[in-house]
Amino acid sequence: MAESMPDSRSGDPGSKASKGRRVPAGAPEQSLAKIPALERKLNGYFTAHRKEGIVFETHFVSPVVHKTRRMVAIVLRLDPIVLARRLRARKWPKAKIWDNVEAEMIDLSLYDSLKLLGKTRVYEIDATGKRPRELLHETLRMMSRGKGWSLNTSSDWLEKYDPVLLSRRIL
Repeated sequence: MAESMPDSRSGDPGSKASKGRRVPAGAPEQSLAKIPALERKLNGYFTAHRKEGIVFETHFVSPVVHKTRRMVAIVLRLDPIVLARRLRARKWPKAKIWDNVEAEMIDLSLYDSLKLLGKTRVYEIDATGKRPRELLHETLRMMSRGKGWSLNTSSDWLEKYDPVLLSRRIL
């Protein structure tokens, strides 16, 4: 049974780690000075629990997460318009919404995951309009095939949206 680790995004109003907390608009999510301490803590946790299996939810792959023997990444993608609507509903500042939309459009989490783990250990799934159970089944199907990431399965938001027009719409 995989153990779930708390979400490290303390600045994300929807995360488990931030329930009941208020982060001021524009406040940085993490100080760069805290990264070495976070890295040590994560590596210790991974080492202590490596036999049990771990589910680690994050959008921040490098430089704190290091490749381990059986590690895989499941990168859930979301249509940038849907992402912007969700964050707007959570009353996020426009600049923060745009930062997240831009990261989604340029495949930042996917890029970091591929760089760390390589194509065979990364799975990309478009989560737009899908329920959690549906995402679970799709993830298990993809992993059972064991092929990993493919350009054919990639969500290319830059093909669908013009970044300049989208930024005007969001900002």
